[in-house]
Amino acid sequence: MMNEKHKIDEFEMYWLNEEGRYALLSFEGDVNTASVIDKEARCFIVIEDDNIATEVVRRMYAAGVPLLTDLGDVPQRSADGKGDK
Repeated sequence: MMNEKHKIDEFEMYWLNEEGRYALLSFEGDVNTASVIDKEARCFIVIEDDNIATEVVRRMYAAGVPLLTDLGDVPQRSADGKGDK
């Protein structure tokens, strides 16, 4: 249980320290089916343990991390990779 708490705390540190970089994505608009997405890298963050993933998403949502319903809501990188389109 302590290891699980440590992992959750580690994920929490990432989204709190890099505010605005991460979002939650659920095509159904339901936080219970949401995945964590890195908006800058435009990739999903894989959390292999379902219990940890559920708790991380719950805490992120409670902390105000936005819940997106479409990948189009995630800014695209420009062709040179130096900014958003």
